[in-house]
Amino acid sequence: MKEGDTSWFTEPSEISLSLQNRDVGDSEENNNGQRNNDAPERLVQARQYMQTWTAPYGNVGNWPARLHEIYVEAKKEEEAARQPHTVRDWYTCLHHQLLEGEAILNQAYMVLDGDLPTAPEEVRALFREAGDLLGTLHHGLSCMRTCLTFVDYEICAVT
Repeated sequence: MKEGDTSWFTEPSEISLSLQNRDVGDSEENNNGQRNNDAPERLVQARQYMQTWTAPYGNVGNWPARLHEIYVEAKKEEEAARQPHTVRDWYTCLHHQLLEGEAILNQAYMVLDGDLPTAPEEVRALFREAGDLLGTLHHGLSCMRTCLTFVDYEICAVT
């Protein structure tokens, strides 16, 4: 990250509004006006929400290092007095993203409440993909919580 780069600072995404207006688990009407309660389609939608949610920091597997790198950069910016409240702004943004991730996780648990395919191999694949989705969401949320806790601890130690 280059000095002065604030590309890490993203406004809370449209995910919050989408999830407030409609749950991933809600049925949708298809083109014929009938209710669609298809679990595979719901899984696709949940993955799309997750993709949008993870986009600001990239691959979730890299989040521990990436979040720490961004925190250190924000701290340097703040200490140099070039951008006061940089750490607080980043912390607030990360907290909003954590809440969005928790909303996606809550909805992802309902993905399999829809109509399941009839072929056993398709059902197994669906369960594997749903498990992968839940694992990725839990990993990302854990990274965010750990980072926020670390920053809380460091701020409290300074004051």
